[in-house]
Amino acid sequence: MTPALAVLALLANLLLGSPAAAPAHHAVTVVNSDATGPVSRFDVEGNALDAHDGSILQAGNTFYLYGTSYACGYGYQQNGTFCGFKAYSSPDLVHWTDRGYIVPPGSCAYCFRPHVVFNARTGQYVLWADGGGRYLVATSPAPTGLFTARPDPKLAVGGAVDESLFVDTDGTGYVIHNTTQVDAGLTADMVVERLTPDYLGTTGEYVRLGLGDVEAFTVFKRDGVYHALMSDPSCAYCSGGTGEMTATSMLGAWSGAWYDPNGVHQSGRAEPRWRARIVNADNCGGQPLASLPVVGADGRTGYYFVSDRWDHRAPNESLANFFFGPMSFGQDGTLQDISCVDRFPFTPPGPPGHPATPPGLDQGSGLDGFHHYCDIGGNVVRQQGFTPSRTGTLTTASITTFQRGNPDAPVTLDVVDGADGTVLSRTGFALADVPWAPAALAAHPGIPVTAGHPYLLRLESATTTGCFGWEYNDSGPYPGGVESYSTDHSGSFTAEPGRDLKFGTGVRPA
Repeated sequence: MTPALAVLALLANLLLGSPAAAPAHHAVTVVNSDATGPVSRFDVEGNALDAHDGSILQAGNTFYLYGTSYACGYGYQQNGTFCGFKAYSSPDLVHWTDRGYIVPPGSCAYCFRPHVVFNARTGQYVLWADGGGRYLVATSPAPTGLFTARPDPKLAVGGAVDESLFVDTDGTGYVIHNTTQVDAGLTADMVVERLTPDYLGTTGEYVRLGLGDVEAFTVFKRDGVYHALMSDPSCAYCSGGTGEMTATSMLGAWSGAWYDPNGVHQSGRAEPRWRARIVNADNCGGQPLASLPVVGADGRTGYYFVSDRWDHRAPNESLANFFFGPMSFGQDGTLQDISCVDRFPFTPPGPPGHPATPPGLDQGSGLDGFHHYCDIGGNVVRQQGFTPSRTGTLTTASITTFQRGNPDAPVTLDVVDGADGTVLSRTGFALADVPWAPAALAAHPGIPVTAGHPYLLRLESATTTGCFGWEYNDSGPYPGGVESYSTDHSGSFTAEPGRDLKFGTGVRPA
């Protein structure tokens, strides 16, 4: 190139700009468990994800988690306090934003499993849910609702309970459900029914798989093969095995069934039956929720298994969690046994998210690596030390807590001088203000604090029933204080080095 041409090329680059660099592919780490056990999952505001027994939908670069809320105190077979269906969105399966209710709370003794798909033909998001012996159907023009109820659908095969939705690559929709219309001694078979073009009903075309005791279905397609995953056996809030059946047509012949003469029902009675091929012993702690084929920003397609990790079959499942994990396949396309990994790298389809930073945040223990426990009440008190980095007014003080077992007294959050034990402020929270799902309970003390001086956040209650919980991290994420507890109603405290409660404080500088 001559000097003149080089100068012209330089001027062109300056005027027109150099070619844009390819976007970087940022992977995130999805964490399920650590050495202590399953870790709590919080939204970007620091409140626990409260959407269970639902589904996950990918729309563009965004994932939407739908599920049943339990935070208002709903108890399975104990009350009819329906807490609503909720939605969360995430760009990366790690950072979730609470999008509120898609179906508001109300009276419903049996409303579960909200599954949502998008109908490209009608431009509507379509929701199906289990309404106890019938299915509820609703639509919305937006993925986060609110959803408007439609007439109940009619099924070709009745006796339906659990359900899932699947949309094929050609836009055909299917509902996958179980049916209790089975031979004596069995529990539930799997059924696939074709949906009408608007996804609001079924066409009458269906196939039964001939299984004996299954529920909690999810379907994905890979290389022309349909994979149906399910809980085997069926049971409320249990951790049965992950069964798999495969087919080359949704309404065709499904393969993978085997006869188990030693099958056992969840009650413990003998239940010889046809079962699906087992690819995991306990659904990694729960039951299938979703199966996700995801094309990452790096262009590679990964397949991921998601399950509800139930809370020991508690009637209220506010403390239930989730498992996310990659699926692997043999050279012949066979799904390998699902491994319950503690963590794995995930390349999202677009830019990853990030947690929200509260205005004025001064101190905090973060969002990662926490676990829950419940014992605050009566003589048991918990507190967290903190040291402000600036002098000014303590505008916010929060500790993540929840209620469990129907406490009969409110909970109090005190700010205490760590040097002499003086209670500087006290905020009481009524029971109605404390959800059953872990949430950041915030007080606004408005008291002066001094940089470098030790303070304590103390959580206590006079309840004689139930308890108030706390989130803890035993890896010592916060260097400016430590958790301690009392078993004599604040008479004395025992420090637990390395343990921190989930908290946050805000200071307005003087």
